Amino acid sequence: MRNTTFFPSTTQCSHLLIGTNDEGPCTSTEETAGSSGLYSTASDMEIWLKYLLGTGDPALAAQNPAAQEIYILPSKLVSQKGLDHGGEPTSVGLGWIHLLPITDESHIIEKTGGGAGFSTYIAINHSRHTAIFLAATDGPIDTHLNLFNGANKLLLAVAGLPPLPPPTPKPAIKRKHRPRRPYTK
Repeated sequence: MRNTTFFPSTTQCSHLLIGTNDEGPCTSTEETAGSSGLYSTASDMEIWLKYLLGTGDPALAAQNPAAQEIYILPSKLVSQKGLDHGGEPTSVGLGWIHLLPITDESHIIEKTGGGAGFSTYIAINHSRHTAIFLAATDGPIDTHLNLFNGANKLLLAVAGLPPLPPPTPKPAIKRKHRPRRPYTK
């Protein structure tokens, strides 16, 4: 993966996605290493997806399955926010979100990402050895949610599987009525 780096060259910088706002110059992303702030290419992402699926070059080892294991059930959390960008989570791993039970053939393991004017999405279906990576420049606020939802539909369609079920309706939040205080000077 020669084009995946924290330190892009001038040539690599010339091939980057450009967001709708000026996000500044292409520079080192070493400071975001903990959240994988890497520059990469579609070709390198293809290699990585094959590694995650275990379908790449036989000379290369596949990723240890423990890296995509389930470690937390959202139902056991007191509350959660931000785990549902790609769909309704059924479990959480080491940075990976699981959609549908692992026994369901349409089970997806996904990861959202991005920054500096773009969004990224990786979705994997191990039952059919299918995975996708998408990157798009930022747009209106809800654009990324449509990107993730569309990506899940695309992944499952390519795998020959039915789409994810619609999300469970969330209960309405009851707000306490507070009487207005009279305005006084």
